[in-house]
Amino acid sequence: MKWTICDLLYTFVRRLPLALCLSMVPACGLSEYEKRMEGTQKREERFREENKFLDEPATIPTQKNKEGQEVPAADVFFRPPKGTQSSGEVEGNKLFWRYRPSGSGGAFPVVALAFASDNSTFLEEVQRVYPRSAKAWTPQRTTPLPFDSWEYDEDPYTYSVNVAQSEPKVAVVFIFGKGRANELRKIMDLSLQSLAVGSESGAAQRRYRQKSPWKLENKPSS
Repeated sequence: MKWTICDLLYTFVRRLPLALCLSMVPACGLSEYEKRMEGTQKREERFREENKFLDEPATIPTQKNKEGQEVPAADVFFRPPKGTQSSGEVEGNKLFWRYRPSGSGGAFPVVALAFASDNSTFLEEVQRVYPRSAKAWTPQRTTPLPFDSWEYDEDPYTYSVNVAQSEPKVAVVFIFGKGRANELRKIMDLSLQSLAVGSESGAAQRRYRQKSPWKLENKPSS
């Protein structure tokens, strides 16, 4: 592994204010450090927001494989909103798993997850449980996540349904008090952004266990 002087300086100054950091490293190129320190600050801000608004990763239900062994129903990492239990129970429709509040103060009475058994029909299966009727609307998101989403009111709740365009597909449903959509939008977006599927789920789990926003890249030796 080969580290440049810039890498070593970056490691040293990463926790210092941006202006001070930039004044210490003129030889490495101002624009490079502006970008790297800005990225570091954004990661730290995101890390703090996730820990403020999101709970522990959801426990993915298991099912028996061909060998009769209990394995996760899907290779998924997902952090529900703060105040949500990490373990769920299957709903009567047998498609969704329902995660209930861990206390009386949770903003979401239910967060539900479903995993694709057949990608070709999964969207239709989700819509049979949480219908996408004429009264449904598409939420305005602050981040370009690859989700097919719709929301609708059914007193006394609002249902926010989000089907990830991933392989396999995953559906996330947030159920909350009617009239609170704008208030809870940021929390739902953060929760959806935590979703990782397939090979990405292992990396997301490792980042979560790391309990740190800092990610220094190892430089290949030359």
